[in-house]
Amino acid sequence: MRNLERHVGNTDLETLVLRVIAEASIPVGVEYVAKRIKRNWATTRAVLLTLAVDGRVSVQRTTHGWYYRSANSGRGILGTTKPLQVQARKGN
Repeated sequence: MRNLERHVGNTDLETLVLRVIAEASIPVGVEYVAKRIKRNWATTRAVLLTLAVDGRVSVQRTTHGWYYRSANSGRGILGTTKPLQVQARKGN
């Protein structure tokens, strides 16, 4: 867990992730980004989800996983560049 705390919020790492996404011509998955920034999958996913919540990337969940695109690309996956809204589930 300490490893994630060190990387989430790291502006240099976030900039690197955003650059990889911006250079891609299609939406990209976690593994694609992880290989290019040379970080493990869990760290990359945490950074990507943080960027999605902040509205800095667009995200779509598919049957093959989560896919990301630059929020400023003008072609948001979900048709919007608004920040992702996260709601807590109600207890059973």
